[in-house]
Amino acid sequence: MVIDRVEFVRGLEFKNLCEVVELIKRLENKIRCVGCYKKLSEVPYMLSYYRHKDGWLVIDAEERLWLYVICCNCKYQNALWKLLRQVEPIEIFRILEKIRSQSNK
Repeated sequence: MVIDRVEFVRGLEFKNLCEVVELIKRLENKIRCVGCYKKLSEVPYMLSYYRHKDGWLVIDAEERLWLYVICCNCKYQNALWKLLRQVEPIEIFRILEKIRSQSNK
């Protein structure tokens, strides 16, 4: 079975923003800025968000948020889905599973 990467990442839900930050941190060697093509591990970046009806459900925020990463090298605002589609869905799933199991301890 082939999983469509865009559909997979668009369907993700997060417990809180800390979970998103941890996921990005664990993937920063594999994902690149869409603007300057540098790996996030090579440049400073920051997570930002705003309320958006088509965004991700962030459970603790009790609303949907448009999540994006600002590359401090080129100032591009990378939509989270554009970054996560660079990674195999199974890898994202496994990382989230680890993050969630560690936060439950």
